[in-house]
Amino acid sequence: MAAHRNEVPSDRRATLALRVAPVVMLGVFVLAGADLLLFDTAVAIALAAAVWVVYELHAHQRALDEYQLQTMQDQRVWPEFDPDDAVARAPDLLADSRFG
Repeated sequence: MAAHRNEVPSDRRATLALRVAPVVMLGVFVLAGADLLLFDTAVAIALAAAVWVVYELHAHQRALDEYQLQTMQDQRVWPEFDPDDAVARAPDLLADSRFG
């Protein structure tokens, strides 16, 4: 589900993955230790849970990066000015230059 332009992307899915995956892994290995589940199956389920966490974190980070990029483009954070005007804005830089 896409976030609106003014809303920060929700981290609910990533948080859910971070909370549920360790519980799933622990439960699976407890079942494997009790011989109710094959060890290979437990490892496969644990790896799937780890992949799920990485996927959700990556998706959240991508959405957050897109939101921040859009925010910067919309707000025009960096002021535009003429490069020649930069000299007038920072005359101390020219006075302290060791190469000029």
